[in-house]
Amino acid sequence: MYGFLPFLTEQFRFKRYLSYMHNNPANNPILIGARSFMNDFASAAARASKRIYVQAMTFEGDTAGEELVALLCKAQGVERKICIDDYSNVVVNDTFIASPRWLRDPDFRREVQQGKKLVEMSRESGVGVAYTNPAGPLLLRYPFRNHKKLVICDNTVYIGGINFSEHNFAWHDMMIRLDDPTLADLLAEDFLHNFSGQKTCRRSAWSSGEVYLLNRNKDALWDDLLQHFRSAQKNITIVSPYVSWPLLEVLQDCAGQPPESDANAKDRADQPGSEGLPAYRQGSANVTAHNSDSGGTLPRIRIITPEVNNKSLFRKNLMHECAKGYFELYLYKGGMSHLKAALIDDETLIAGSSNYDFASYFFEEEVMVTIRDTKVINAFQLTILQPMFANAELVTPKHPEWGSYSFSSRVLGTFTESLKRIF
Repeated sequence: MYGFLPFLTEQFRFKRYLSYMHNNPANNPILIGARSFMNDFASAAARASKRIYVQAMTFEGDTAGEELVALLCKAQGVERKICIDDYSNVVVNDTFIASPRWLRDPDFRREVQQGKKLVEMSRESGVGVAYTNPAGPLLLRYPFRNHKKLVICDNTVYIGGINFSEHNFAWHDMMIRLDDPTLADLLAEDFLHNFSGQKTCRRSAWSSGEVYLLNRNKDALWDDLLQHFRSAQKNITIVSPYVSWPLLEVLQDCAGQPPESDANAKDRADQPGSEGLPAYRQGSANVTAHNSDSGGTLPRIRIITPEVNNKSLFRKNLMHECAKGYFELYLYKGGMSHLKAALIDDETLIAGSSNYDFASYFFEEEVMVTIRDTKVINAFQLTILQPMFANAELVTPKHPEWGSYSFSSRVLGTFTESLKRIF
């Protein structure tokens, strides 16, 4: 009986926290959607006395870009800088500028030109603007992007997945507000390196976890980040639109499952009674080891990905992979979600710009943080996971795409294997 007391105490504290967050939304560090983020950012910028740094992969000449520039131009007496990836000089509104649309769509041309005007307006107002990672002649360096999304206002950091364009603003996404001078200084130093054209790749500690500044396939640093997943004991919950290798391979190891052939996966998926649960969880309410080598319990692994995905091959590949039985797949029905985060054992939250995909590993510069602050983790569970699971469908063998080995899966698999050989 007394063994339940710590559990009941923890549940009581969590319910009190939920009530507090509902009644005090301004104290929630999880900012869902562009409007919530921009309102909070505007308040922090108005209070800033030292620096306002903004870093994004996408900056476009629409209402989102205009709002950002107006906010920065209004903030006087502080150092203001924007660091934009050269992607925004090549692609606008998910369309290559050098495409037939430039010739036939005057609104598209106006948006491209307005983006350049906003940059000039910023510079005239004293805002420093720099572009990183030039795509180069014939776009030969186009894949190598700086994918970071970051805002720093004095000692307040916003980190997550929101870019500055109307279509990004319309997506389901989040930024996390972290008030920490050590973290702010670490990321400000990295920002200034990127702003001046320098690349960074290192791991640093801050008061609530670690900071990972990733630069393409630096194996040791990526392995260190992925070790958080490998060390899971109870559960792993991942939210991302584009999960692929290398994380899927790590999750398969976490589930204690050797690689399974596509034919075997499809055969087992067709067997009745599996109810969509991973093989090691079928027939049991507990997560138990299914082989003697696993050394005990195995974590429950869940992935939430949007049902409506702007890059549908990733969703199709996950539909194929989930039939192998090493994770549960949930399709979020609230439209396109660009949110990316992972919660491990309800104790470590990993968030930042990476989608946990092959593009991050092979091509992109990313910023990721681990967070062990219970306030942030509780807020993430309340404002992100609970609503997303409530509005998501667990994929089962009854789903028409269950286990399907589509052309997209073949392309993604072949491309990833080729990259592993090259790099």
